[in-house]
Amino acid sequence: MEHVVRVRWKDWKPVMILKNDKEHEIDLFSEPIDIEIGKLCCIGFRKNGKLFPCVNKNEIPSGWQCPDCIKKDDYAHCIRCDGSTCFNPEQRPGCMKNDYYIYLAAFGDLLKVGLSFKFRSLQRFVEQGADFAARIAHLKDGRVARKLEQHIAKTLNTIDRVKGTQKFDQLFKDPCESMKNITNAIDMLKENNINYLIEPEIEDLRAFYRLENIKHHPEHMEISSGVRMKGQVIACKGNLIFLENEKGTFAINSHRLVGRMVKVNNLNISA
Repeated sequence: MEHVVRVRWKDWKPVMILKNDKEHEIDLFSEPIDIEIGKLCCIGFRKNGKLFPCVNKNEIPSGWQCPDCIKKDDYAHCIRCDGSTCFNPEQRPGCMKNDYYIYLAAFGDLLKVGLSFKFRSLQRFVEQGADFAARIAHLKDGRVARKLEQHIAKTLNTIDRVKGTQKFDQLFKDPCESMKNITNAIDMLKENNINYLIEPEIEDLRAFYRLENIKHHPEHMEISSGVRMKGQVIACKGNLIFLENEKGTFAINSHRLVGRMVKVNNLNISA
């Protein structure tokens, strides 16, 4: 059995990272897959950029990490940050030095505000599966950036998270609505004299996802022990993987795969 420790975009294609004695990866677009899903176990913790295994190999009811590994993880506590309080003092010096973009991302007729490291903003847009996105502010210090992100969200009366189910519901909405929502939001921010604003450029991200390959309305495939994922991955949008086989087209939330023990059948896996 292999352990799924991450699903991410690499070289603008979705890959699944598996770990046993060492890490392997599967390019999900390259060839048909046949994966049997097992139990959910803690993936461990990241320290100084390296993933360490869970000492107890704990089985967990949900999520990716057990409580002990969350405590050890370099960045698990940063997820809770809204700029008001630092939950991760050990990482604060680096946080103060980093450059960040605040951006707007459109998913159909949903609009969200987000925060990204400057050097990986495009990667972030694609990871989330945005249809269109625009960098709207640039500043240093993650805590200050998070405060501004929350202020912009309140000013626009918009959200800072979009769930996988919401992205699924927005798959084939009118792109003109997405563009209109972003441009209207930018105009509102300028009218409110928001600090750190930059001149935005709206990026069209739809070509990354291969959604033109979806010919039939996808059904949800819930991930649990005993499920078998077999077929060809024909498209991927953010955390949504679209698998096609003789039974139809299925949408899978890749976040539900992380932490699963899996058996991979008949696949060439690269180190």
